[in-house]
Amino acid sequence: MRTWLRFVLIVWFAVSGACAKRTPPPVVTPITHNGVVYSATADGETAFVVAADEKTGKELWKAEVYRIQIDPTKEVDVQTIFISGMRLSGERLLIQDEAGRCYRLDLETRQVQGINCKKYRALRPAV
Repeated sequence: MRTWLRFVLIVWFAVSGACAKRTPPPVVTPITHNGVVYSATADGETAFVVAADEKTGKELWKAEVYRIQIDPTKEVDVQTIFISGMRLSGERLLIQDEAGRCYRLDLETRQVQGINCKKYRALRPAV
């Protein structure tokens, strides 16, 4: 009985784990503007834009773009959302996440607003 139960548990963990694994987060190219490098960073639950001095690399500030609520009853891997693209528009960064939501970060005030993605079209740079 114990051997059978152990077998069932091993198979269940192997199958459920294989289904929950996600692809790696997208690579988002940093943007340089007026001597500052803006890069996207996230842990899957919280996403930030980090501003760093172009010459020294010293972090100047960090702005939270979004935070998602993780459901403890579901696999974390299938709930994480990362930034998928950024684009400069004047003195603002336009940001899109993997779920298709868009945000605007004012580089002067560091305020973030959710925006309508259709107005800004695709945020991923042309290759």
